[in-house]
Amino acid sequence: MQAFGEKRSEFRFPVVLPVEYFKPTGTGILSYALDLSKSGTFISSDDPLSIGSRFSTHLTIPLDNESSKILRTEGEVVWNKIQPFKSKRNGMGVKFIEPLPEASLLSAVAYNVKKLIKEAEAKEV
Repeated sequence: MQAFGEKRSEFRFPVVLPVEYFKPTGTGILSYALDLSKSGTFISSDDPLSIGSRFSTHLTIPLDNESSKILRTEGEVVWNKIQPFKSKRNGMGVKFIEPLPEASLLSAVAYNVKKLIKEAEAKEV
């Protein structure tokens, strides 16, 4: 059996982005996307949706330190993982119905890289 990463056609960038996803009942759940590509993401959740579920998401894409935009997308759960204890590794692999715009992906990645550099520099002081 192939590992999840081997089935992907493109690299997922490690990021931490606020995301709200919506259950079929319409209830919104706040969480974080922990990786991102044009075609999918991993959403951390202790209550992931079922495999095959289609749902709406609102990804918060940072533009700079003071502003961001909400990117509304639709996704489908490709896999999910839940362990008997709370973990940031619990969650669901999501395939976007329509690929993300490249500019949004690049903005999210650039912001997260800048944030990591600032954190590393702060630790050196």
